[in-house]
Amino acid sequence: MLALLERTGCTCLITLHDLGVAAAVCDEVHVLSKGAIVASGPPSAVLTGALLRDVFGVRAAIGRHPLTGGVQISVDYLSEAT
Repeated sequence: MLALLERTGCTCLITLHDLGVAAAVCDEVHVLSKGAIVASGPPSAVLTGALLRDVFGVRAAIGRHPLTGGVQISVDYLSEAT
């Protein structure tokens, strides 16, 4: 569905809870915490390890997807963020 939306060239506002998908398909993301926007911009600028730690309480490594070159997020859900 997201690939179809992308091909239309239309501007779409979508809500995603999977940050990996958001990083892969969105030109711009807005991160909310407690109902307020805490960061906005391109995924490569917004989705940082520090932001994911502060907002979601997870440890994350941000890198480049080996096939697409887009943002790739690896999250350690089992450890507490420090």
